[in-house]
Amino acid sequence: MSLGVKAVNWLSNSGLMKKLNKPSVAGAASAIALASTTSKDIVSTYYYVTQSMNNKKIPEEKRSFVAALDLGNGIMNVITAFAIGLPMKGWMEKLFDKKIANKCFNADKLRASAKEFVEKAGKTFDEKKFMEALGARKGLARTGLCVLGTLVGSQVIGKRIITPLFATPMADTFEKIFKKDKGDKKPERELTSEEKVAIVNSEMPNNTDANINQNLAGDKLPENFKKFEV
Repeated sequence: MSLGVKAVNWLSNSGLMKKLNKPSVAGAASAIALASTTSKDIVSTYYYVTQSMNNKKIPEEKRSFVAALDLGNGIMNVITAFAIGLPMKGWMEKLFDKKIANKCFNADKLRASAKEFVEKAGKTFDEKKFMEALGARKGLARTGLCVLGTLVGSQVIGKRIITPLFATPMADTFEKIFKKDKGDKKPERELTSEEKVAIVNSEMPNNTDANINQNLAGDKLPENFKKFEV
C-alpha cells in the first residue's frame, strides 16, 4: 500500500473528518491521492530514462530514442495529472452536493426508517446520534467520490488518452537533445518517432504501453528494430 493511500485512509477515519466534515476535507484527500500518483510518475520517469540510457540490451544508437519516449511520457503524465486532477475534485464536489447528497443522505427521508430500525431493536431513537452518523457517512461518501474522480481523471483520461497524443512527438525533441549531449552525428535522413514506434509495434502488436524499453528488455530484439537509421 502506497504512502498516499495510507494517508487517505488515515484522514478519512480520523477525528478531524468527524469534527469538520467540510468540503476542504474531501479536497485535501483528493490532493493527497493526486500527489501520491504524480510523485510515483516522477520517480518512475527518472528510473526509466536512466535505465534506457544504460540498458546494454538495447543497441547503443537506439537508446536515445527509447529514453526520449520515456521522458516525454513522464512529463505528460505529470502535466495531465495536475491539469485534469485538480479541477476534477471541484467538479466531483459540485456533483455530490447537487445530485447525490439530497437523494442519498437526506435526513428527512431517512429519519423514519432509521427510527423504525432502532425501535425494532428495542432501543430509543436518538436524534443527535442519528445526525452525527448521517453526517459522518455523508462526509466519507463525498471524500470517496472526490478521490475516485481525481484518480480516474488523472490516471485514466490523462495518462491513457491524452499523454500518448503528445508524448511521441515530444520524443523527437528530447532525442535530439540526448544525441547532442552525447556528440552523435546527425544522420542524413532520420526516422520520425511515429515511424520508429510503428516499426517496433509491427514486431510487437501487443505493445500498448508507450514505455518501449520494457518490451526491449528481453534477450531478443525485433528484427525491424535494426532498420532505424542513425
